[in-house]
Formats: sequence, structure tokens, C-alpha cells
Amino acid sequence: MGKMKTAETKDVLVFDFGKRFVRISHIDVSRPGHPQMIHFSKAVLPEEAALEEKKEALRAKLPPFDPKFPPEVKVTWEEGIVFRQVVLPDMPDADLKKALQWELREKYFLNEDENLIGSECAMSLAHPDGATEKFFSVFYCDKKAATEKIGLVTALGLQVSALVPGQAALAQVLGNF
Repeated sequence: MGKMKTAETKDVLVFDFGKRFVRISHIDVSRPGHPQMIHFSKAVLPEEAALEEKKEALRAKLPPFDPKFPPEVKVTWEEGIVFRQVVLPDMPDADLKKALQWELREKYFLNEDENLIGSECAMSLAHPDGATEKFFSVFYCDKKAATEKIGLVTALGLQVSALVPGQAALAQVLGNF
């Protein structure tokens, strides 16, 4: 039996999509550096199943939580998400966003109409000469595939806060130990 979320806890619900299943992990992250798994389940989703059947299979495996305090929801899968690191010089946020878009479009030929693109600044590095560079973790995937997975989770009445590539999720978990 999972624990109910209260105002004092900070919970994350992770939907990890495989080929014909979804692993659902309910994690208490209220203690920095000490995540605690509250609940784990696995829902089988046959490819030929209709949307309603898939929703019911997921709903049956959802952990209990107080709707007044819904958990943060993250969606992940390994296949089809590309993970890259990009280094850019420090600059104002608006310029940084444009530079990152240019870098992804020109070097990796990414089209924002066809791909879902996410990024986060992983770290900043100061050089002895005073210059600063920012290292970005960037991931992208086929927008249609991502929309199907996110749509299935939002159809359960949950709001997806992040799409996290499996590699980044693993690095984040390992970094907490």
C-alpha cells in the first residue's frame, strides 16, 4: 500500500514507457539526496488495444494519492529519445535561447515542427581568463511519438511536468547517491 501525499511531502510519479508496458514509480523526493520509492507497478499495454483500454490498464496500476495534492508527473522512455550535450558561451537568456535553437537546427538538422526538444543547463564553467561557458543537456524525439505517450497520461487527469530521457533520468538518480 502506498503512502498518501500530504502538504509536507513532495512526490513524483514517473511513467516509464516500454514497447508494450509502462512502469509506474511513485517517489517521495521531499528529502534532497534521499529519494524514496513509495509504490511501483507495471501496466501491460497491448499494441492493438484502444485508447480507453490503455487508460484503464494504467488507471488500475496508479498508486493512491490525494487529488488535492497531485504528484509531479514525469514521462520517460529510452527508445527514440536522442541525448546530446551542447556548449555555448555565457550570454543573456534571450540570446542563449536563439543560439541554442540555431545550434540544434544547423548542426543536428532538427526541425521544431517534427521534433519535441528539451534542454537544461547542466553546469557553468569559468575559465581563468574570466570567460564563462554553459554546458546544456539537450534531448529531442519525434513529436508524434511523444504526444501519444503524454496524451495517454494526461487522459488520466494528470498534468505532465517533464519529459525526461532515460539516460538523463538515470544520471539524475545516480547523482543523488
